[in-house]
Amino acid sequence: AVVPYTNAVDLGLSVKWAKFNVGAENNMATEYGNYVAWGEIEPKDLYSVYTYKWFDTDNGVYSKYCIDNSMGTPDYRSVLDKEDDIAHVKWSGKWRMPTQSEMRELVTQCTWTWGEMDGVKGYTVTGKNGNSIFLPTGDYRRSSQSGIDDTFGYYWTSTLNTEQRRNAYRLDFGLQADDYDWNSYARYIGICVRPVMDITN
Repeated sequence: AVVPYTNAVDLGLSVKWAKFNVGAENNMATEYGNYVAWGEIEPKDLYSVYTYKWFDTDNGVYSKYCIDNSMGTPDYRSVLDKEDDIAHVKWSGKWRMPTQSEMRELVTQCTWTWGEMDGVKGYTVTGKNGNSIFLPTGDYRRSSQSGIDDTFGYYWTSTLNTEQRRNAYRLDFGLQADDYDWNSYARYIGICVRPVMDITN
């Protein structure tokens, strides 16, 4: 289903940010939504390199988003294709996952305030124009892990780490003051997604 563009917030950045995560059943900012591996479009029960869509377990190589011979046959893709972008696939239209540079904007050009919304921990991220979004601390999924450590939050970008090639960039943050930055992590981990869309509708 197409998620209306009215759910996009202008923070004064190069893109608009969604009010809630992909998979938030009630379209609430406090809902964690879906946990997905990077480049997958469905949540699952077990997050492992051996259950990862783009890993060829028989040959021990990556079958897509492979930028050198040590990983498999190179395709030199370093940003997710639209069909592998859960934000675009699930929400349609111009929605997509943020790139690393767009996530960097969110970190460096907004004010981050730790707190709670309706009992859910997270950060209110406020742009210079006064508009804001709330990012809940949804933790991540590794193996068949259940439960949530709500002192940490993680959000995928659509950008591969071309130096640590088995990883993709993500936003991560914790409850300590000013504890938010982008990092990279194994692609097969289940992490939340907050979509963006280009400013021009």
